[in-house]
Amino acid sequence: MLTVPSDTHDTSSALEGGKTGAQKPPSEIVIGIRHPQSASRLMSHGMALANAFGGDVVLLHALDSQSNGAHPVDPVEWDIHRRDIESLLGTCAKDHENPNRSISTHILEGNCLEQISAFMLAQPKETIVVLGEGQSLPQETGKFAQAVLALSQASILRVPTVGARRKGGGYARILVPIDGSARAESVLPRAVRLASAENSELMLCYVTPPPGVAEIGVSDDEAIALRKQVTERNKRIGKSYLDGITGRLAGTGVVISTRTVVGEDARRSLLQVAKDQNADLIIIASHGQSGHSDVPAGDVASFVLKHSGIPVLMLRQSMKHAEEHAFSSTASKGVRQPAGPKL
Repeated sequence: MLTVPSDTHDTSSALEGGKTGAQKPPSEIVIGIRHPQSASRLMSHGMALANAFGGDVVLLHALDSQSNGAHPVDPVEWDIHRRDIESLLGTCAKDHENPNRSISTHILEGNCLEQISAFMLAQPKETIVVLGEGQSLPQETGKFAQAVLALSQASILRVPTVGARRKGGGYARILVPIDGSARAESVLPRAVRLASAENSELMLCYVTPPPGVAEIGVSDDEAIALRKQVTERNKRIGKSYLDGITGRLAGTGVVISTRTVVGEDARRSLLQVAKDQNADLIIIASHGQSGHSDVPAGDVASFVLKHSGIPVLMLRQSMKHAEEHAFSSTASKGVRQPAGPKL
């Protein structure tokens, strides 16, 4: 895989129109706490989102009866277990209490799929659910994250077990994959806002599409030359695209860098970039160029969310195919110039 870094830009002038994502209402951050061992790290990530995006915080636990169906649940043990969970959630809330932010606790019981569905549908605000790696639904074969995706429009911050602690208490470098679509670019306001709050470097990454050339049998010189020509063109287009986005983000006070990556598999290329560049967080849209509305998340986003070794914030969006993106206002006369992202 070839990575072509661009210059790092320190943006300092005002963003056009002051459109840094302030139009969106505060989010509700739901932190799924399952074990005492994971509570501290999940709270760290969840509170970072709450501090950046505003809104209230809900500490959520799906109470597992631990029954195998052969024996009824002992009501005394159940009550003790519930009290332990209540104490854990209460301690987490107290440790992070803030007079300017509400932190509430919620315990799900019964059929957890139904409970999660009802709970998520009852949330009046845009919701981001913070989940640890491998959080499963009690007595269900599916994963908690997949259930949240299937049953709601909530975004997800998945925090892996290994390497999940925030370095120095923050995210030093945030990787944001964008592919030229309005859907992928829709995460930029949130990414800028979090980077600003965390004093992070924002790294924009574009993976060029593979240069498709029909071949049967042994590759010939013409095919090799054509593939090289298309690859070089794609790299130029990608770099120009990222430079245009970077220019439109001038004035946010956030350090912006870019990477144009040549890779046959965008999913694995993004994970490799995150590893090579020591990223602390990936922010990705649930859908990009393909934009298949019949699935909760696209193939790239789903793969990155599942396999990343660092936290991934996958932001859901319900955008129409014709919705404006960073270059939507570009005039068609003469040379196409970026008109600025719709932030």
